[in-house]
Amino acid sequence: MNVAVVQMTSVNHVESNEAIVREALRQIESKSVGLVVFPENVWFLRLADGEPLPDFSSAVKFHKVIQDWVEKNDCAVVFGAVPVASKVKTGSKPFSATVVFEPGKDWHVPYTKVHLFDVDVTGHKPVRESDHLSRGEGPRIWEYRGWKFGCAICYDVRFAELFSHYAAPAVDALFLPSAFLVPTGRQHWEILVRARAIESQVYMLAPAQSGDHVDQTGRVTSVRKTYGRSMIIDPWGRILASAQAERSGTEVLYAELSREEILKVRVQIPMKDHRRLLPAGGLAGVDLKGKEA
Repeated sequence: MNVAVVQMTSVNHVESNEAIVREALRQIESKSVGLVVFPENVWFLRLADGEPLPDFSSAVKFHKVIQDWVEKNDCAVVFGAVPVASKVKTGSKPFSATVVFEPGKDWHVPYTKVHLFDVDVTGHKPVRESDHLSRGEGPRIWEYRGWKFGCAICYDVRFAELFSHYAAPAVDALFLPSAFLVPTGRQHWEILVRARAIESQVYMLAPAQSGDHVDQTGRVTSVRKTYGRSMIIDPWGRILASAQAERSGTEVLYAELSREEILKVRVQIPMKDHRRLLPAGGLAGVDLKGKEA
């Protein structure tokens, strides 16, 4: 399968982001790809404290634009993470949701972000995603044209146990749409993304936000910065394509996913046969010989 991964610089203005998406799709439509993946916050990037999150479910006209493009080009489009209101709890905080458009189907949500980014990184103001987002509902696999994709979003990458859920049923690829901060991006981004591909023996599609995100409302004077360096990684951990780091603008990466390459890696190092998952309590209740205490 030929895929495209889009790096971009979203803002807190829906129409501006929709224009960026449409332009990226215009660039991609001549490339004969079967799947396009956009980063976290592709449709709206919250910049001002207290700024309400718009519900992606309400963007009916934009949905039609994307669905028309999907049908015309016979290609699925994945929005890495957008705010989607709960259909069960009225008035609750929205989810950070991966949204998929694919030929012949209505748009749908295969995954909602499990690990919310509540941190205090030195050199950056505290971030509390849980103040405006609800926690997601667990690991999910999206199947498309015979390929299995494990879903994750940004901060999820730090939790290896999530990816163990995807390695056990042997997914073919992982999504990791992100908006990494610059300090953590410089130190951790490439290491974590490549490690997850290696340990899961899958392709990693990691589109990211990048550059200076300038407020469009006039309420915020500071500029949010994200790291960028979107990547496509193969099951051996090699970087097939990568984008610029800390640079504003749109950049599209392309690669071909090969089932033969996945099989080749798994035959050389048969991790699935060797994997021994710990009990739910970790090492608690297990003696040094590996037996239950």
